[in-house]
Amino acid sequence: MLILSGSIGQGHATVAEVCAGALALEGAVAVVDCIDLLGPLSSRVADRIYRASISWPALYDGFHFAHLRAQGRFATGGDAQAVRRILRALDRRELGGAVDLSFAVFATGAPVAAALARRRPGAKAVVFCTDATAHSKWAVEGIDLFIVTSDLAAASLRRYLPRAEVALVPPPVRAAFYEAPSQQEARRRYGIPFNESCVLLVSGGWGLGPLAAAARALAAAGHYVMAASGSNARLKAELDRASWSCERIISLGYCQEMPAAMAAADVVVSGSGQTCNEVHAVGRRLVVLDVVPGHGRENLLHEVITTPAVPASPIASSIVGAVETALKGPEARQPWPVSTAEEWNERLRLALSPLGVL
Repeated sequence: MLILSGSIGQGHATVAEVCAGALALEGAVAVVDCIDLLGPLSSRVADRIYRASISWPALYDGFHFAHLRAQGRFATGGDAQAVRRILRALDRRELGGAVDLSFAVFATGAPVAAALARRRPGAKAVVFCTDATAHSKWAVEGIDLFIVTSDLAAASLRRYLPRAEVALVPPPVRAAFYEAPSQQEARRRYGIPFNESCVLLVSGGWGLGPLAAAARALAAAGHYVMAASGSNARLKAELDRASWSCERIISLGYCQEMPAAMAAADVVVSGSGQTCNEVHAVGRRLVVLDVVPGHGRENLLHEVITTPAVPASPIASSIVGAVETALKGPEARQPWPVSTAEEWNERLRLALSPLGVL
């Protein structure tokens, strides 16, 4: 079995990790990064283009809604060449021939999965889209099963492929989040008083948004603040300086213990994406930060419609207001659809069972 992931953002890698854990119970699983397989130069270019485009929201929104969503003329530019390049790279690694199940968790991997399935009689191709809605690059002919996490995503896929086979599973969450410590235990770990409000700021692996300004504003409003910088070195330096000048601010850097950090908090402020699912699994209030254009805005809207999440603009004052609103809401949340990693693994295997490859 081969899982086709992508290193544009951390979310795809997280999905790949969870799916690999489930599928490994059925046999050998290899996980590859489609961006890396494009080659050193092309992968760097793809990364820089994506980072640059999301830093200009109007540009990325235009591409997403006018082309990816509406099947515009730039939606599939370069796709055929990218697929050929990835297939050649897989062949060099001896991963492109004897694949019974190709499992794409990244849109660029969808046509690769279909191409691999065509190579081997009886092989199957699966796409797992965890976004709230699927754009046109996810919807590829030759995919045997599309797995999604919401009815909205299923409907959006059938916009492009009316006869698509679609299965619904709960969003994937890493096992550690089902096993998060109690709030008291987590607060002892971070030295946060039990009778004080605490906010966790996290915005993806790239640390998007005004987290340092938000940390200072939240601390000034009387909250303890933990803030993760991801791989953003500039943000880490800003948060470190803020923590040195204010004892209510804790700079986490690239946080390796996110389940415990979430457990310590009363509210988690996060960009839309996989982190939101982890917050719900731990059972904390959620403020969703509007920092990712395009599909990020769709994910945000889906969050605030289907959960008690509170939206916030990427402005410190808006984040403080959203946190205050969230704190006034009920502490209890609806239980996550599954309570253990093993239960989620079984849901995925059940969705795949009609294909006869497990």
